[in-house]
Amino acid sequence: MSKNNVLHFGQTKRLLPSLTLVLTLMLLPTSAATSFAQTTGTCGADSANLTWSLSGETLTVSGTGEMADYTRSDVAPWFPYINSIRTVEIGDSVTSIGNCAFYSCSRLISVSVSDGVANIGHDAFASCILLDSITLGNNVDSIGTDAFLNCTRLKYLSVGAGNSAYSSENDVLFNKDKTELILYPAGKYGEYADMPESVTKIGDNAFRSGDLTSVTIGINVDSIGNYAFADCYDLTSVINLNPTPQDINGKNVFAGVTLSSRTLYVPVASVYANAPVWGTFGTISLSAVSGNIGDITWRHSGEVLTVRGTGQIPDYSYGSSAPWSFRNSFITTIVIGDSITRIGAYAFLGCSN
Repeated sequence: MSKNNVLHFGQTKRLLPSLTLVLTLMLLPTSAATSFAQTTGTCGADSANLTWSLSGETLTVSGTGEMADYTRSDVAPWFPYINSIRTVEIGDSVTSIGNCAFYSCSRLISVSVSDGVANIGHDAFASCILLDSITLGNNVDSIGTDAFLNCTRLKYLSVGAGNSAYSSENDVLFNKDKTELILYPAGKYGEYADMPESVTKIGDNAFRSGDLTSVTIGINVDSIGNYAFADCYDLTSVINLNPTPQDINGKNVFAGVTLSSRTLYVPVASVYANAPVWGTFGTISLSAVSGNIGDITWRHSGEVLTVRGTGQIPDYSYGSSAPWSFRNSFITTIVIGDSITRIGAYAFLGCSN
């Protein structure tokens, strides 16, 4: 037998495994060979008629009813494509977004939630690290815990003007009457100094992992939630306008932030210095505070109280003191503007210095 014949026989033997594999694949059912490439399917809860489809980088959920709930281990059917999805579109007749539905969609940039959606489940968009903007429709009335947690690029957030449960101002999410600050987008860098005076509560995780460098906590805030400012590594100063320290002991409000190297500005330094957690700030200083009485504006900074505007400073009494009275012991100088026509009774009662 020639060498050529031997060589040909050896090559034929080496081809047999490959030939066997090809024949096996040809005999497999079509569904088995293509299931890994599926880009459509169902995602409705119970009998809800919802479907999903992926076209290019856009995932569309359409149909009628509620979306199914998922978990971090029992994932949504589009999970194999979380590194491909850039945009999510929710149909008008979809009434909910399930728990963990888009958890960790690492390339998702924008989401528009239609007016049909009433409920957004917990962790629905958590850890979507590139999510830049989200628009909430008029009918969203329930947002689950940590729905947008660790969305570290989120900068733009808006709520439909007709929404009866939520509102937004300067991309910050509030309840409708703005008594609770729910979410400050983590990707908004810099200072946050214009918290509405109506806010009495800062919610759990409200600023968590945010890029803010300074925050002013409003004068009427009396409750701060768990982990509210946790992992805000760029935060260098906190201005707290409430003369009474909020009870944040055990809430991990500043978890991950080294308070010993941060500055706290407050109305009454001695009170905060003795308060749990607040007292651990490296520097505690008096903050400038201000307010309005009709057309009159007042401001206390350092040792100086300035009152400007037009008209009369109203009368006060022992039982109803002026709005700057909690700073009386720090005031050494009072400046009255040229257009102030009258100083009311007891206006500066207790300014002993």
